[in-house]
Amino acid sequence: MFLAAVARPRYDANRQVLFDGKIGIWDFTKQTEAQRTSKNRPAGTLETKNLDSVNGKVYKRYLNQGQVANLRKRHPRRWVC
Repeated sequence: MFLAAVARPRYDANRQVLFDGKIGIWDFTKQTEAQRTSKNRPAGTLETKNLDSVNGKVYKRYLNQGQVANLRKRHPRRWVC
């Protein structure tokens, strides 16, 4: 599952793009250590796994850590409310 964020692009009076509207895309995954050795990797190697469930707490954490931080970084300061 992915969380994607887009917005309306912003232009100045001369139709120059100030903000293209693309904020970001994040995947709901976690890094865990492999518990056993397999033919592909030894035990202890980091694996990427999907989150078991995405509830309100997980969604809010992804919004705060991902989207809001990225939006503040990419968006001009004068438009942030």
